[in-house]
Amino acid sequence: MGWSSMTLRPPSGLVLKCNIIGVLEVVQTEAGRHPIRNDRIIAVPRHSHREQAEHASDLPKQVRSEIEKFFVATDELESKELKFLG
Repeated sequence: MGWSSMTLRPPSGLVLKCNIIGVLEVVQTEAGRHPIRNDRIIAVPRHSHREQAEHASDLPKQVRSEIEKFFVATDELESKELKFLG
């Protein structure tokens, strides 16, 4: 079963070979719990025609900002708060 142009969902178990280009260091806080370290790995597809980044700092500032906003938004849905360390 492949991609359907109607659903736009990748098949289950899809694996992409990626290069890790950085780590977003994060402290995550959930209501009533102690803060925990929950870093995020930043990677790009190994044979990407779009992203040629070797390091997270190679990504355009707007893309780095969108990545941070994505993680903040997904954690807010679960009533968690993120603090970026670097």
